[in-house]
Amino acid sequence: MNRSLPLLLPIICLFVLPGCYPPPQQAYYASPVNGYAAQYHPLPQITDSAHTAFYAGAGFFSGSANTHGKDYLNAFHGSFTVAHHMGMLQVWGGPDLTLGTFHMGQWGVDSLVRTYPRQSTVPFDPEVLNTYTGAHSFGSVGFHGGANLVIPINSGEWRVIGVEGSVNHEFGQYLAVRRKIPDTAASIIARGAAYGTFGVSSEIVGYTKNGEFGFRMGLGIVPGKPYTHPDVYDYSSGHYVSYSYLCLSTHYTYQQYTFYGQLNFATKADGISLGLTYRLNKPRVGPGKTSHRREVLYGK
Repeated sequence: MNRSLPLLLPIICLFVLPGCYPPPQQAYYASPVNGYAAQYHPLPQITDSAHTAFYAGAGFFSGSANTHGKDYLNAFHGSFTVAHHMGMLQVWGGPDLTLGTFHMGQWGVDSLVRTYPRQSTVPFDPEVLNTYTGAHSFGSVGFHGGANLVIPINSGEWRVIGVEGSVNHEFGQYLAVRRKIPDTAASIIARGAAYGTFGVSSEIVGYTKNGEFGFRMGLGIVPGKPYTHPDVYDYSSGHYVSYSYLCLSTHYTYQQYTFYGQLNFATKADGISLGLTYRLNKPRVGPGKTSHRREVLYGK
């Protein structure tokens, strides 16, 4: 009996305890800017007597995508933003351009029978997916915009609540590849060129004698098919898929330059962004307790 027990354990696990064997593999192919569309954009302070500001920015983002980070991407991002403040309200918007490379990873052939309590067959064909393994170029043009409700605080301001959104149109090799993948090869395949986001944010900005720094959090969703409630159960996470994002960013502004770093967490995508933005028109501050500091910083 003792010698036969080790032989019986695998059989017991397969038929009695489904959790003893790994869940079936699933593949997800979304827009390459999934998780990266909401990049950080600086805004004029409410003490700035120049109510409108113009910014040009460039940055780089890199990260992983798909199940367990099977894929990865690297891209350069450029933007132009017009921002305006009216009392306690800040609004902004402008165009974007992204150019990069998306590397589709290699899948292992799953020798287990792909059955699970919720679903008898999971769309997955590693042999087909592996024919597309490698680097594929991509690009995206789009528009970003939003608005904040902002209040002054001691030595700074609090952008209490904001709304933000973006629309993007993709082009390039990776889009063409997704349109070739058969439905039976992956759980979700976004074949459309359009990708949009809608979210909320909050940001704290503090002033120092050397410049400005801030911390921002943005949280949002990806509307439209196949991103919103596609009725696909993800076995690795244990819940149904619905695409969303969380961005945590910090920035430092000195004179007309803003340096920022951002952590991006999204459905089936995680990464980091780094960038530099230049304000094309100089800030101006009216009467108030911060005006002397501004004069020193900007030579006025």
